Amino acid sequence: MPVPPPQLFWPNLIADGLLALAFYAIPFALWAFLRHRNDLPRRGPPLLLGGFALLCGSYHLLHLWTPGPVDGVPALALKVSAALAALVAALRLRPVLAGLMDLPDSRQLLATNQALETALQEHQETAGEMRKLSLAVEHSPSMVLITDRDGLIEYCNPAFSKLSGFGRQEMMGRRASIWYPDRVDPAARQTLWDKLKRGETWEGEVREQNKNGVPYWCLQYVAPIRDERGRLIHYVVMSHDISELKQSEATIRRLAYFDPVTELPNRALFMERLRGTLADDQGFAVFHLDLDRFKNINDDQGHAFGDRVLAAVAGRLRQSLRDQDILARLGDDEFALILPGLSHPALAGAAATAIGEAMKEAWVIDGHTLFVTASIGISLYPTDHADPEQLLKMADAALGRAKELGRNQYQFYKELPRRKDGEKNLALETGLRYALERGELEVYYQPKVEVDSGRCYAAEALLRWRRPGHGLVSPGQFIPLAEESGLIVEIGEWLLRTVCLQIAQWRDAGLDMAVAVNLSPHQFRQKNLLERIDAILEATGTDRSRLEFEITESTMMHDPQQAVDTVRRLKSRGLALSIDDFGTGYSSLSYLKLFPVDYLKIDRSFVQDIDAQQADPRIVRAIIALAHSLDIRVVAEGVETAGQFEFLKRHQCDLIQGYFFGPPMPADELMERARPGRPSLLAQRDRP
Repeated sequence: MPVPPPQLFWPNLIADGLLALAFYAIPFALWAFLRHRNDLPRRGPPLLLGGFALLCGSYHLLHLWTPGPVDGVPALALKVSAALAALVAALRLRPVLAGLMDLPDSRQLLATNQALETALQEHQETAGEMRKLSLAVEHSPSMVLITDRDGLIEYCNPAFSKLSGFGRQEMMGRRASIWYPDRVDPAARQTLWDKLKRGETWEGEVREQNKNGVPYWCLQYVAPIRDERGRLIHYVVMSHDISELKQSEATIRRLAYFDPVTELPNRALFMERLRGTLADDQGFAVFHLDLDRFKNINDDQGHAFGDRVLAAVAGRLRQSLRDQDILARLGDDEFALILPGLSHPALAGAAATAIGEAMKEAWVIDGHTLFVTASIGISLYPTDHADPEQLLKMADAALGRAKELGRNQYQFYKELPRRKDGEKNLALETGLRYALERGELEVYYQPKVEVDSGRCYAAEALLRWRRPGHGLVSPGQFIPLAEESGLIVEIGEWLLRTVCLQIAQWRDAGLDMAVAVNLSPHQFRQKNLLERIDAILEATGTDRSRLEFEITESTMMHDPQQAVDTVRRLKSRGLALSIDDFGTGYSSLSYLKLFPVDYLKIDRSFVQDIDAQQADPRIVRAIIALAHSLDIRVVAEGVETAGQFEFLKRHQCDLIQGYFFGPPMPADELMERARPGRPSLLAQRDRP
């Protein structure tokens, strides 16, 4: 080693010492780094670098402390070791340096760190949402299944386990029941697959079974789940238990379409099935069957016993019929049958005979032995008619004939004696059935006039039918048909509602007018008559004191005790009551004094000849005297002449009604004639 000048000796010595220390510091720094980073996969290159630096430092110290040239084995060993360490380190570092060249700089590291923080936050938010969703599904009252693409269950929530009885582990790997062929209607199954293939959700009702085999109904939603590439990976099946709803629907249908006593179809379902049988376009027979003298059983043993008899009759009739035959109870002791294939009279007659023979056998019910026979009316399709209503009506007409001929037999409709106007009445009744909905019915009003003052005290509402192509149909033609067919109830309610609205309209126009409405026998005997009247009065807001009901004498005497109760209940509601057509029927004065009525109405047949010297004037005077003795006012109808008017006035009749003062007229015309400020109807009558 060359000796430096004396003045540079110490600086060189200090510099060489520091350089040696630097060489020694490198391996210690690498050792400390590797100690803290024990996760590095390659620790060899740093250790070789440290060894190389350590050898270099040692060789440098050897130069520093050796005054002459550095020779010999130690120096050579240091050189060789350092060279090998450097060479091996270089070879080992080469693949490492390629990766180190891709290390990001500080800005890139900062951006990466921020991206990682954002991703972490989004992950935490997603995890939170997933936890919420998981909790919602776990606690949902709806049943949730998740299956793989093959329909094998991977998840079910507690609601499913609770209803089905199967635990979660029991369901894992099982096939979801939605895929079973017997759970879904074949047509609905095809719709299911078509929708799922299009990636749509399917909805439908499915019959399930719980673990104990008990069936229940579910409304199910099935949705396919696809990944980001559009590949099907799962199905989600959500179910809602609708067992109670299905049970309610069944109960409602049973109440609407089945008779609770016999569990047979009722009239509504029978007519529906009759229309369905007509659609098959095959011949059949319709039987209308009625038990003979069944009223005696109800009267003697009570209605509860009568219901048990009806149930027994239904059972015996079922045993007499074929599987394809249809049996129904129309009401009371009436039954109806549809017998497909029996369109020939001989076949239908044989079936009726078999039913009659079965009915003749003795019945033992609650220890009582009794005999019940039946009368049967038969109509045939297509021989008699092609309309279901008319077929049943024809069978009913044949039934009436069977009862007239002595009961316990059958009659065909086609064998009935034809009335000249039979087809006309059938057409008339058919038209009447649609008159209401077509707006063909009208209300006319005929004034009731006070005899003393001549003013219009009240009016009677009279029904009119303006039939297209026929003009006004006489009430004498269609009212009996309405009563026989039962249409009078619906028509009567329409009439009452129309009158109540008219009373209110007149009141608003300043005319305070009472109106009388006729109650037909069918209406009067309705069990819910009072409730229906109350509902109409409440809905229209009618002043009850302005409404009067006219009830015929024969209607009230049909069942006097029941009539007394009904009349008293009507009277308690503040409604005025009148006995119509008094004197034309069977009367009982003992009952008459019990009826709290306001008016007796003398029938027009007595009024027509009161101005002649016959018996009728005496009858009219007797009726007036009788009514006044009971504090009942008297109305005479059918007054057409001045002589009749003078007679009634002379004998103190209270009110008169008839063409002498005016025919039935529309509401507007009556309003014009009776409005306040106008002369009395008597004065209008006397004007030229």
